[in-house]
Amino acid sequence: MFSTLASFYVTNARRYFSHNRSAKLVTMIGFFVVLTFLVSLMYEAFYYGFKYIARDTFFSEALTLYIVELFLLVSFILVFASALLSGVTQMFRIGRDAFVMASPHFAIKPTVVVSRMIATSLWPLLVIIIPALVALRHVFSLPADGFVIALLSTALMVTCGVFLAVVLIFVIGAVLRWFGVFSIRHLVEMTLLSSLYLLGFVWSEFRGVDLVKFFQARLLDAQTPELAPILEQFHYFPSHLSALSIYYAMH
Repeated sequence: MFSTLASFYVTNARRYFSHNRSAKLVTMIGFFVVLTFLVSLMYEAFYYGFKYIARDTFFSEALTLYIVELFLLVSFILVFASALLSGVTQMFRIGRDAFVMASPHFAIKPTVVVSRMIATSLWPLLVIIIPALVALRHVFSLPADGFVIALLSTALMVTCGVFLAVVLIFVIGAVLRWFGVFSIRHLVEMTLLSSLYLLGFVWSEFRGVDLVKFFQARLLDAQTPELAPILEQFHYFPSHLSALSIYYAMH
């Protein structure tokens, strides 16, 4: 199956560059230049942000954990949204995959769509997560093995985000078929409503957290700020395990 999938993408690449090759190469080079600029910009932002936080020996550990939890949650939401958008627009449509459906290898259609969902969902990993991890390593002297563990855990988080998007699409599709009202329009509408409900859940978790006690820790003569409010705020989210792996890798 993997050889068939590889040949499919090689054929697509050849077909893409068969016309106007120079213009398409320039476009691709421009895309990579913009991507490199964004990665560098995010690295600088995280590097100087973490460096400023590290100056405060009292709050640095807790604030770093909070920022790691926050940017991983945002990255997970972006991964999930990208995968959901890619999947819902391609899973039940033939479109440019018509020749795949007409070939003896039509069974790889779901695999092709999932691979595209993964590819279109990698940008938060490249633009946000990896620059942040590199900045963490440079500012807090994150060891090499800790960096690898952090990278693997975040890659697993991205995979989970894509997997959850696939499951949600298939569940909604199955429910719509069971009621006999399946259509692309209904699928998009129900997927949008489900996504809004999940975002509402995330917002409700943030709204109910009181961080005043956390920032008053210095006034209470505590030796270290209490991490419980941070851990309680994020422990329902799939990004929490990756954040904890990064936190423990720093120690």
